[in-house]
Amino acid sequence: MMGEITVVWFMTELTKSPLMVSLVTTAFSVPGFLLALPAGALGDIFDRRRLLFYAQSATAITIALLAMLTLRGLVGPVVLLISSALCGAFSIISATSSDAILPQIVGRRDFSAAIALMGFRYQFVRAIGPILGGVLIAYASIGHAFLVCSVAPFGMLAFLWIWHPTRVTAAPPAEHVTAALRAGIRYLRYAPQLTAVMIRVVAFIGIGSAMWALLPVYVYHQLRLDALQYGILFGCFGVGGMVGSVMAFTVNRRASEELVLAGSTIVFALNLFVITHMRSPRSLALTLFVGGVAWSGGMINLKTAVQMAAPDWVRARISAIYLLVLNGSIAIGTASWGLVASYCGTSHTMQYASVAMAATLGLGLRYRLAAIATVKRDRSTHRLAPIELPVSTPQEGMSILLTLEYQIDLQHAEEFEGLMHEVWAIRHRCGVIFWGLFADDKVVGKYSEYFVVESAVDAQRMHERMTNAEREILLRVRAFHANGAPPIVRYQFSVHGFRAG
Repeated sequence: MMGEITVVWFMTELTKSPLMVSLVTTAFSVPGFLLALPAGALGDIFDRRRLLFYAQSATAITIALLAMLTLRGLVGPVVLLISSALCGAFSIISATSSDAILPQIVGRRDFSAAIALMGFRYQFVRAIGPILGGVLIAYASIGHAFLVCSVAPFGMLAFLWIWHPTRVTAAPPAEHVTAALRAGIRYLRYAPQLTAVMIRVVAFIGIGSAMWALLPVYVYHQLRLDALQYGILFGCFGVGGMVGSVMAFTVNRRASEELVLAGSTIVFALNLFVITHMRSPRSLALTLFVGGVAWSGGMINLKTAVQMAAPDWVRARISAIYLLVLNGSIAIGTASWGLVASYCGTSHTMQYASVAMAATLGLGLRYRLAAIATVKRDRSTHRLAPIELPVSTPQEGMSILLTLEYQIDLQHAEEFEGLMHEVWAIRHRCGVIFWGLFADDKVVGKYSEYFVVESAVDAQRMHERMTNAEREILLRVRAFHANGAPPIVRYQFSVHGFRAG
C-alpha cells in the first residue's frame, strides 16, 4: 500500500495528464490480466510455498532497484510504469497461490470468517499504508519510501521459510500446465454460479475503478493537497474498508448475498457522485470513509462467493480467473475513465461513473449470486471408485472415449433422462470435453452415455474432483440401472486425436 501510493504520487509530480496517472493503476493490473491463468495453473500443479517464496523475493528485488534509481534521479514515467508492471506480475503469482493455501490453514466451514478476516487485514494496511507512505514522502523522499517498501516482502518470506505444510500427493501424475488451464476454464464455463460472480465482478470493479483512476488527479491538481494529506485521505478509505469487512461478515449471516451487493453498489455509486463536490479535506475524508465501507462490503461478498463455489482441486485456477477478471476490469476501467476525463474533465467523468454503477443493479435480475450456503460443503468422499483403465494406458497425449451402458425401466426413463442433463454439466466440470446420451432403438430401455476426456489423468481423477452433491446425483443415476449394479464401462483410445467442437 505504501508502494502503491508512492508510485501514484510520483507520477502526479512527473506529469499533469489524467491518462498517465490512471495508467499507473493499469500497469499494476495488466500483468494480473495476462498472467492470472498461467499463475493459477502453476499454483495447482507445483509447490505453492516455493512459488510464493520466489514471487516475494522478486518483488523485494524489483522495489529495491526502483528505490536506487529514484534516489539517483534516473526514473521517468516509462521506468515507473515498467516497474509497476513487474510488481503486478509477481503480485499475481503470490495472490493465486496464497488464496489456494487457505484450506491448509483453516477449515472449510470457517471460510467465510477467514475471508472476512483477510479482508479486514487488507483494509487495515490500506488505512495505515498510505499514511506511512505520505509521511515518508513528506519528511524524507520518494526514493526513501521505495526503499522502505522493498523490506515489506520479508515478513511473508520469513513465514514461508518456517512453514512446511503436509503435501498430499495424488496417485495420478501432475497435469501439464496447458491441460490444467483448459480444465479451469472448462469448469468455469459449466458452473453457472461462478459465471454470475465473474460478470458481477466486471461490473462492480470496472466502473468503480473510476475512483482509483481519478481521485489522485482531483486531489493534486484541484484541491492542491500534498502527499501526506493524500495518504491520510486514502487511509480514511481504508478505515472505512475495515468497518465494511466486519459489516459484510455480519450482514451476510442475515441477508442474501444479492442484497448485500446491491446495497454496496448503491452506496458506492452515491460516493462517486459526491466526491468531486467536496471542497475541503475533512468532507472528502468522510466521503471516502463511507466509500470504503461500501467497496469492502461488495468485494468481500464477491470473493467469498468465488471461494465457496470453487472445489479444492481447481481453487487456484478459479482464483486466477477471478484475479484475471478483476485485474482486467481495473486495467481497462482505469485507462478508459482516464481517457474520458482527458476530454470531459474529472468531475463530469466521476458523475458518469456514478450513473453507470447504479445501472449495474439490473444485472441482478439475471446474474444473481448463488447463496453461499448452497455451495459450502465440498470435501471429498470416496463413495465412487475411480474409473479403472489398463495399466499400460499413457497418462498424457491420448484422448479416451468412455462408454457407460445403462438398462433403465421404461417407467423411469423420463426421470432418468432429466437427471442425465445434470450429469452433462457435472462431467464437463470434472474434465470431459465431449458428452452425449444415446438410446438403443433395438434394445428397449438401453442407454449409452458417451464422453471423451483428454487423458487418463482426467479419467482417473473425475470422481475425485466431484463435490458431495455431484456424487449424490451420479449415485441416483446408477440407482436407475437394472438390479442396482454399476453400469457396464467400455473405453477406446484415440488414433488421430480428438478435438471437441
